[in-house]
Amino acid sequence: MVLLVPLLSLTLVLAGLIFSRGGGFRELRSIQSIPGRLPSDFVTMVAPGGSLMNMGLLGFASAAYVWVVGGAFNAVPRASR
Repeated sequence: MVLLVPLLSLTLVLAGLIFSRGGGFRELRSIQSIPGRLPSDFVTMVAPGGSLMNMGLLGFASAAYVWVVGGAFNAVPRASR
């Protein structure tokens, strides 16, 4: 899981760049300006590329947080390994 989450996140970011044909960062900026109130379907509101990049960056951020606080990626605490 420690390798799977960052690899999946990297794949999502790269797929977002490919789908957006270079405009992914502009789309990502558009997503960041939208309030997160429901319903917020970013694929239809902005574009699929920006949404994929958003998912990938959130995956990186989540994995980094779990790593920094010493949490478990696979539900097995580090102390019991």
